[in-house]
Amino acid sequence: MGGGIIGCSIAFHLARAGVIPLVLEKTAVAAEASSGGAGLLTAQAHTDDPDPFFDLKLASRALYPGLADELRERVDLDVEYRQLGHVVPALTDAEAGRVSARVAWQAARGLPAQWLTVAEARELEPGLPPEILGVGWFPEDHHINSTAMTQALASAANRLGAQVRVECQVVDLVRDGDRVTGVRTPTETISASTVVLCAGAWSGEFEAAVGIPLPVFPAKGQIVVARLPVPALRHVVYASVYAIPRAMGEHIIGSTVEYVGFDKGVTIEGIVDLLNEATTLAPALREAEMVAGYGCLRPASADGLPLLGPVPGRPGLILATGHFRNGILLAPITGQLIAELIVGGAPSISLAPFRPDRPFPPGPPPTAP
Repeated sequence: MGGGIIGCSIAFHLARAGVIPLVLEKTAVAAEASSGGAGLLTAQAHTDDPDPFFDLKLASRALYPGLADELRERVDLDVEYRQLGHVVPALTDAEAGRVSARVAWQAARGLPAQWLTVAEARELEPGLPPEILGVGWFPEDHHINSTAMTQALASAANRLGAQVRVECQVVDLVRDGDRVTGVRTPTETISASTVVLCAGAWSGEFEAAVGIPLPVFPAKGQIVVARLPVPALRHVVYASVYAIPRAMGEHIIGSTVEYVGFDKGVTIEGIVDLLNEATTLAPALREAEMVAGYGCLRPASADGLPLLGPVPGRPGLILATGHFRNGILLAPITGQLIAELIVGGAPSISLAPFRPDRPFPPGPPPTAP
């Protein structure tokens, strides 16, 4: 249940495997973070250490080129997969040390990552500020139109026999003993052999029915859209904030991480902080026209990792939530692995590091990417 990019990816992969899924969405497809997100496919640019989460991000990023082509063929929708590459500038010695170390271990692993000198950086990305000390260059981190991607997945799933019901809110899980046997809406009870909970930032509302702690919190992200006659940048520039150029001169600038409940309001403080950071990274943006500002709610778990897999003690229930700032990036691999779990009983990549019943740290959720 959930018509965001995670739920639609799971539905598509299930339908492609011959299973007929039903997606229940309380408002509209891509109504929340899947349309509010910037569409960054950032696997490398902000990763300082190798771990299973990094491997999961790399595996999902690798699926995007083929999936974008397949969706175009199936439903004639362009998801705007753009091979922009990510530039991570260093403006201080401390930043230069962190970014160059990030580049070094990734390059040693055989991944595309380079430390560029000031001269090399200016040739690659002339829009950077004069005070840079160098940049990390991650050419395989790309960009997608997240709204178009979610809609394409939903449309492709539909054409393969899936059903997507909008304005259909799930209010509770239905159980027979411990087994989850379906869901309840305000008007009906729907039976299902397997229920997948992928309700994004609202997943925590089902904690009592799930039967285990479900520390998933809404993390507000404020984003600005600014326009120039021509783009100020050639690539994604990503440091403490990011700036994404679009072909028509628009730039997506984001984002904050705020734990303020389900408030999506745009604030002067949040926007000012974003714009100060963004214009430091790309000085030409000081002359840009501000076109829009908006907020979205991302599902952040207490440890920053997604909750993926079956719920112990609740046969028939699978979780796919808590993707935080990586939901767009992780949608293809999440859809594939959850479909494999349902169809064949085992995913091709172990979900053990992301099991829903793992111990979670106390304290506030994370703010890092």
